[in-house]
Amino acid sequence: MHIADPGVSMNTPAAIRYRLRPARPEAHLFEVRCTLSDPDPAGQRFALPAWIPGSYRILDFARPVVSIRA
Repeated sequence: MHIADPGVSMNTPAAIRYRLRPARPEAHLFEVRCTLSDPDPAGQRFALPAWIPGSYRILDFARPVVSIRA
């Protein structure tokens, strides 16, 4: 068991918020916005998974991504 020293701040991950909006539902297009509460001035790195828990198949979830901007 670890007890934190009250005089030492613990590193907590920054909050990440996602907003999904149907841009063109008939075309299965959605706008996804990701907002970081405390972004790193040096930049961020995002990744999409390549597998689903419980499955041994490697999938390409990035294939249907239409565009990305920051």
